Amino acid sequence: MKKAGLVDSTRGAQGGYLLMRSPSELSVADLLEALDGLVFHDASHNGTGQNRRETREQLLLGAVWEKVHQAERGVLAAITIDQLVDRQRELDQQQNPMYHI
Repeated sequence: MKKAGLVDSTRGAQGGYLLMRSPSELSVADLLEALDGLVFHDASHNGTGQNRRETREQLLLGAVWEKVHQAERGVLAAITIDQLVDRQRELDQQQNPMYHI
């Protein structure tokens, strides 16, 4: 994540990692691509090249799978770290209700 420019590190007893962008500007897609490399690629760049003929299945379903990948990327790009933090807080409150006497 540091190589991707998402975090910066500080050494020492008070060291650690610090986000370089606001959690509201950092999406799940950004994190996945920083950790796993290019996860969401264009199906037309799948390494087949011009010399290789596409199979019938690729010709039939290639556009369908491209739409699936685009939709997946869109969903993950729309979810921010800030939203995940808010959701985690909601879940924590549901599991650990506070009772006052």
